[in-house]
Amino acid sequence: MNFFLTDEEIASLTKQHKKERDGRVRDRIKAVLLRDKGRTWMQIAEALLLSEEMLRKHLEDYKISKKLKPENGSSQPSHIYRNRRKRFGLRFNLIAGIYNYEI
Repeated sequence: MNFFLTDEEIASLTKQHKKERDGRVRDRIKAVLLRDKGRTWMQIAEALLLSEEMLRKHLEDYKISKKLKPENGSSQPSHIYRNRRKRFGLRFNLIAGIYNYEI
């Protein structure tokens, strides 16, 4: 098998995996570690529920530039908070309407 990670890299990736909150980054780390252990693309894709092409791209990105973070930014876009505020207003109006209807 083609082992490409050093023991220090494996320890560093394992430590980073435990601390990482972004699931996409954790999946990339798992893909790199599993491939280094000699697992096939099909086995890794089946375990992580990702396509083989995407896994190959993740591994290539890691080998070339040690890249683990996605380029498109955060996993939670900022509009979620805007929608949360809107939902709170809608709930408040609904409760107020129900309360006024019962009086």
